[in-house]
Amino acid sequence: MIKKIRVKSKIFVPMCDCCGDELDIEWSYEDAVLSLRRAGWQAKKVDDEWVNYCPECQEMMQGAKQMD
Repeated sequence: MIKKIRVKSKIFVPMCDCCGDELDIEWSYEDAVLSLRRAGWQAKKVDDEWVNYCPECQEMMQGAKQMD
């Protein structure tokens, strides 16, 4: 998820949909997406919605899949 906050201008906050961890604010949606990629986060489309996972949650989910 990338939270959009409206003050006098739009602010975008990349957020992990698993743990709620947040990256620094960005001033455009495109910059928020680039910030996610630079930080090693993963974006996946689930149904009709994009979800983001930080590296720690990605590792946790991979470990859970391996245990199955």
